[in-house]
Amino acid sequence: MRGTLTIKPVLDMKVKGVGKLGRHVKITPHVDKDAGVYVTNIPEDRVEYLSKALGFDVKNDTYYQHKEQDWDRSDLILKIDKTEINLDLSNPINEIKYYLYSNHPDVAPSLEKLQSGEYPGALAVVFNKDLNKATKSKNILRIRKLNSSVADMSISQKIDLLVYTRDSLYSDSSPDDIEIALDNLIRKSPAKIEQYIANKKSKPIETSLKVKVKVGLIKNILTKDGPEILFEGFKLGDSISEVIQYLIDPNNQSEKAKLYKLLNATHLIPDQKAKRSKRNSK
Repeated sequence: MRGTLTIKPVLDMKVKGVGKLGRHVKITPHVDKDAGVYVTNIPEDRVEYLSKALGFDVKNDTYYQHKEQDWDRSDLILKIDKTEINLDLSNPINEIKYYLYSNHPDVAPSLEKLQSGEYPGALAVVFNKDLNKATKSKNILRIRKLNSSVADMSISQKIDLLVYTRDSLYSDSSPDDIEIALDNLIRKSPAKIEQYIANKKSKPIETSLKVKVKVGLIKNILTKDGPEILFEGFKLGDSISEVIQYLIDPNNQSEKAKLYKLLNATHLIPDQKAKRSKRNSK
């Protein structure tokens, strides 16, 4: 990737509606608590290049696994000690930082979005005027492609996508809520959608089971006792990944069939007919 990414600390800027509070900003990579890894947002078409350039798998290597005792990784932390930091994007590690912090809850992606109030808790803001036009065009095409892929999905497929990538979807979500959530996901975390689409092709069973387990947790068919995930009081595992492996095991297919029966009886697809009847009865 060519170009320079400039990031300035909000605390050191005189910005309308933000103020000037001081200097020195330190931001750590955002962590996906469910998966236990850093949210890198690396596009699929950059994974192979960056993996070869840095000598490890940038998507799956334990290099990116979050550990409580070692999450202040000096090479991934964004430190702004003066008025700004400039990242030369021809350096592979800086390109990864670009993906890390261009979709980070503590970093506003532009001055306009900061001033509009979309990122009230932002510690820094991206000034990407120096990014070349080809990079900007590539990002636009990336979003268009994802919009097209999502538009072709059925309502149930869209819900599966949202459930896979987040936990805050419930049965009373309307089709409008779902479309708004998908739009936010495409704009803020496009790599999550790309990962979901890729996993559906390469690991269809595990991907489907992850959605099922999350639906079970959302609908309280599966319950949690600390880290333990339980089904009718019986422990299936200490994490979603362990539960998936348990359900894949040929020896546990009776429990899987019982769980599926309950899940199929209660789904997350909004029942618009029922809602209309309820409104008409008022």
